Amino acid sequence: MLHGMSIKTLNRGHKELRKARVSIPNQIYLMTVCCKDKQPLFLNHEAARAAALILNKVLQSQNSKILAWVVMPDHLHLLLQLAEGETLPKTMNRINSCTAIAINKALSRHSPVWQGAYHDHALRDIDQLNAAIQYVVSNPIRAGIAVSLGDYPYWNICYAEPSEWLFQSF
Repeated sequence: MLHGMSIKTLNRGHKELRKARVSIPNQIYLMTVCCKDKQPLFLNHEAARAAALILNKVLQSQNSKILAWVVMPDHLHLLLQLAEGETLPKTMNRINSCTAIAINKALSRHSPVWQGAYHDHALRDIDQLNAAIQYVVSNPIRAGIAVSLGDYPYWNICYAEPSEWLFQSF
C-alpha cells in the first residue's frame, strides 16, 4: 500500500497515463520520471554525476534530442524532441535503461532506479518551450537546494535555432 493505494490501483493509473500517449516525430515533450519509490538517489553525488554523464551523451546523440535536463534528488525532468521513427516509450526506455545501468554501477548495486511510468506533456509553441526551459532549469532553486543556477551542477541545456523546433497544432 502507498498512501492508501494498492499496487493494482497504481498500475491501473499507469495504464491510464499511457492511453492518450501519442508519439509525434519532431514534437518537443516535457518529461518527468521519478525514482523508484521516490528514493532520493541523487542526493548521492556519484549517482547524480552518473546520470548527468549519460544525459549529456544522449543530448549529443543522433536520435531523439534532449534539449534541457535537470537531475533532482528523487526525479528527473527533461525536454525531449522525438526523432523520426522513434516513440516516447522506446526513447524513454533507452534513457531510463542507460541511466539505471550507470547509476547502479556508481552505487555498486543492482536495484530498480526508475518508476514504471513517466509523465509527458507535448509543448505547443515557442512560448511553452521557453516556459518549460525556465521550469526545468529553475527546479533546484524552487526546491530550495540551490540559491542560483550556478550553485547546482546537475543540469544542462542545448540551444538550437527556433526554426529547428517543430510544434504540432492540437
